[in-house]
Amino acid sequence: MFFALFSGCTTLAITGGGLGLGYVFSNVAHKTVNHPIGEVDNAVIKVSKEMDFKIIDNNKSSDGRTIKVATGKLDIYFDLGKVTSTTTRISVNAVDNIIFRDKATAIELIHQTENILSVDTASGASPTTSSLNV
Repeated sequence: MFFALFSGCTTLAITGGGLGLGYVFSNVAHKTVNHPIGEVDNAVIKVSKEMDFKIIDNNKSSDGRTIKVATGKLDIYFDLGKVTSTTTRISVNAVDNIIFRDKATAIELIHQTENILSVDTASGASPTTSSLNV
């Protein structure tokens, strides 16, 4: 069994000798978008509802917002960070269990959030503010 820890990315790789097993523990998707944090927050809530995710939490954090949604299999954490008044950094961590991450789902969530933001910008409307049922 081979274990390696790489600093910088905080990536831990485990490879089973001859089994072809490889896992990466730092599969968080990131994207910076040219939209204010409030619009991005509303778009994330809209996407989560459209994809039938249960909204667990939506809180203000020290540098933006933290949103937690869930499915039967995944816990998904959105971290929205204010870069400027018109720019927001989105980080999505889709956790399958304590060890495994689902980066494909995280990337798709960012893509769908961008689609909502693009449609709302093109139509001149802001994403609707949604109430949180916790």
